[in-house]
Amino acid sequence: MGMGMMTFGLLMMLAGLAVLVALVTLSVWAVIHFTSSGRPGGRSGAHPREILDQRYAKGEIDQEEYQRIRRELG
Repeated sequence: MGMGMMTFGLLMMLAGLAVLVALVTLSVWAVIHFTSSGRPGGRSGAHPREILDQRYAKGEIDQEEYQRIRRELG
């Protein structure tokens, strides 16, 4: 009985470790995938003026704020 319980315990620890490794791997993949500058629509490689134009086009900012930020950017 002791050997069977020890084997079961070892299998449970390995299963827990596998789940932990899978979660870490998924997290690293998600961070790399969603922060890559080559991703279409990603903002990490975009020029500030392009971001400003996109925000204005989406209606996130009004014309007055657009002009003010544009002057500040130069």
